[in-house]
Amino acid sequence: MQVLKRIAFVVLASVCFASSVKAENYDYDSQLNKALHANKLVAIGDVHGSEHVVTRLIKYLDEPSNWQQLDDLVVEFGNARYQDLADQYLLSKQNISIDDVRHIWRDTLYFMAWQYDVYEQLVLKLKQLNSTREHKVRLVLAEPAMNWQTLYKEDWQKLERSRETGYLEAINQHVVAKKRRAILLFGAFHTFKKPIVISNQASPFSSVIALLEQQKPGSTYTVWPAMKNDGLASSYPADSLIPLSANSSLNKPLASMSKRFATSNSISLADVADAYYVLKNTDRNAPLSDAALNDLAWHKELKRRAEIVSPRSAKQIHSWLSQQN
Repeated sequence: MQVLKRIAFVVLASVCFASSVKAENYDYDSQLNKALHANKLVAIGDVHGSEHVVTRLIKYLDEPSNWQQLDDLVVEFGNARYQDLADQYLLSKQNISIDDVRHIWRDTLYFMAWQYDVYEQLVLKLKQLNSTREHKVRLVLAEPAMNWQTLYKEDWQKLERSRETGYLEAINQHVVAKKRRAILLFGAFHTFKKPIVISNQASPFSSVIALLEQQKPGSTYTVWPAMKNDGLASSYPADSLIPLSANSSLNKPLASMSKRFATSNSISLADVADAYYVLKNTDRNAPLSDAALNDLAWHKELKRRAEIVSPRSAKQIHSWLSQQN
């Protein structure tokens, strides 16, 4: 009888240990921190229109032990023209209005993607944490500097074509050259570790992360987010960060996950990402900021910019404005 009890205890202990190891392996915070400890640039793929990726990042930053792991948060949603403004707002005690700070994300190439309240909340959280903690985290604005008041259609097109190399230059200047630890928050398609073929594009697309990997192989750790109808992760709990490998059940061909990937792709998810993040849900219904909804001067500016941006972006602007009127 005693032997049976001992066997049962050993089995139960083994199951508990295995469960705890599995839970730890899927833990978002610990995996990001492990990558940062290994001097990796941690790239988190964002889902435009969803609040969940950024909300989870805010939760990560809010934990003091996590905050200590990084020096910079590099973002796609920031115009480098306002880097000094960002530094003054977040790293000093200057009294700067949030109305002025909004130029950081409003004066970008794809400003419509940043109308959601979660991006403003991220900046406000950085302000709060920097003002109450000894260690400071800098917000690095990765988009090349530009002035919307003097921008013409040709300028916009040129900036749009060169933005990946522009992102690379910013990361090299502010992070790599100074050997700083950083999380990079970019739209998911900017986080592929290898060039990929996108539908209706003749040549492969090299993201900023692919360029960083070409510059120094193994220098990044990338998180690919769950997306609607991607056919993955239904068996994993929300908020799990699942490591990817060639033998992973999540290692599906990109072309099977979305029509945005050309069928000529021979690349699978584990070839271009290190982990898969399971969102609470994949709907893209993040709330818009009150400022975006109620600022009539901003609405007027959007109409002006619709004459400059691509036809697709212009259609998005007009559709959005028509819903607000």
